[in-house]
Amino acid sequence: MGFLQDILNKISKKDAKRTSIEPISVYLPKTSSVESKLIQPRFPYEYLLDLERLIMTNPDLAHAHQVFLDLANTDIKIKADDKVREAVLSFFDELQIKKLKTQLFNQIILYGAISVEWIIKEDLSGIRDVKRVPVWTIRFVYNEEEDKFEPYQHLPPKQPIKLNEYTYQYIPLLTLDGSPYGIPPFISVFTISGIQDELFDEIANMAAKTGMIGFVDIEVKPPQKVAGETDTEYYKRIRRWLSEEAAAIQEMIQKGLVLHTDASKVNFKEIPSSSIGKDITELIEQWVVSSAKMQPSLLGRTTGSTETWAYIAYEQFVRQLRNIQQAVEECLSYGVKLHLLLNGISDDVEIEFTKPPVLSPEKDANAQKLRAEKLKALVEAEIITKDEARRELGLDPDEVSVE
Repeated sequence: MGFLQDILNKISKKDAKRTSIEPISVYLPKTSSVESKLIQPRFPYEYLLDLERLIMTNPDLAHAHQVFLDLANTDIKIKADDKVREAVLSFFDELQIKKLKTQLFNQIILYGAISVEWIIKEDLSGIRDVKRVPVWTIRFVYNEEEDKFEPYQHLPPKQPIKLNEYTYQYIPLLTLDGSPYGIPPFISVFTISGIQDELFDEIANMAAKTGMIGFVDIEVKPPQKVAGETDTEYYKRIRRWLSEEAAAIQEMIQKGLVLHTDASKVNFKEIPSSSIGKDITELIEQWVVSSAKMQPSLLGRTTGSTETWAYIAYEQFVRQLRNIQQAVEECLSYGVKLHLLLNGISDDVEIEFTKPPVLSPEKDANAQKLRAEKLKALVEAEIITKDEARRELGLDPDEVSVE
């Protein structure tokens, strides 16, 4: 306490001002043109559209995206008194909250940020709608005087549009120092997706040429050389004849049979099995899953990991889900509070998502039981009240859940 008191005694009004600077301020052009002041992201924003396509079309990434979406998108808990709760529930009904929260989760999982604008009623009696503003259209300008990043929507050839600081929200999941832009969770997939595409093309080419388990070798007796026919003419006729025979035989093979004369020999050439292709494919799939910041076991892939490691991996995953949930909670809480304020209601309200499912329900139930017994002892000793104990156990009486 003496150390802090010493600092307090030495602090003056000049110490209340920031002494460091944002790096971008060094490069700000001395012009009134907003377009020239737009801060560019650390990676081209066009990547977001490429990433969107990859996640939606790559089976591994689509699976990982769906797992994130399904497990993060839990029920909403509303903590407030009866009057406020009714107002919030009515507001959520108007917004079609089930669809809205799914879209908000999808937005932050795909692009690493939530970008929405709350649309206020003309008579200022509340919020009538919420619009998702495409993340890839958002740019920032650094306001040096107020020391803050201001959001604009930029859709060339139109001039940048400054977004309303009271109704627009940009909530990044993660940012880099000196940059206001959110980092998409799946961004590292770009380092491996090209290799995976090449591997799949190679497998497709191999299957088209040889089949997946082997190929048919047919030996046929060539036609006789015609009198007066030159060698060149004969070889051309042979190649044309082989092409016609191959097309006919290919059609028969696709129907499951090969019809030939006794002068022809048909053999099936089996391709020796090898684990190299399988190992490479599995390795690349693991890299793709890792680029989505997930453990393969979370997608049902057998990796031989121990039960302890599986528990640690899931706990890490739950923390990732909570970070995503907290961003959506911040967005919805702002919209709810703004709506209530416009309706003349300033009471406290808390919006929170229920926690993702636990890995070991029995262990958690036993832990909860022990915790309840300890809290019961504290209540009996009059150290805490019953309501405090209930809140500690997550049994808040002023709370209701919304799907």
